[in-house]
Amino acid sequence: MLFEDKTVIVTGAGRNIGEGIARAFADEGARVAVVDLIAERTDGVAGSIAEAHPAAAAGFACDVTDSGQVQRMVDAVVK
Repeated sequence: MLFEDKTVIVTGAGRNIGEGIARAFADEGARVAVVDLIAERTDGVAGSIAEAHPAAAAGFACDVTDSGQVQRMVDAVVK
């Protein structure tokens, strides 16, 4: 478990490569912040990851081009 007791933020994790990266981190023991512009995507991926790894993922909708949204997302992940 390379990332046990670590938290990672994966942007673009609502689908495709980002989703795969988020799943790989969870498989290696990380708690994963699944970040995407569309909340439904983040919730779906985080829920799917949590089925295999309970409490390992949470979804966050965020436009990473907006520094205010990014700061709020990071603050929420840190909490």
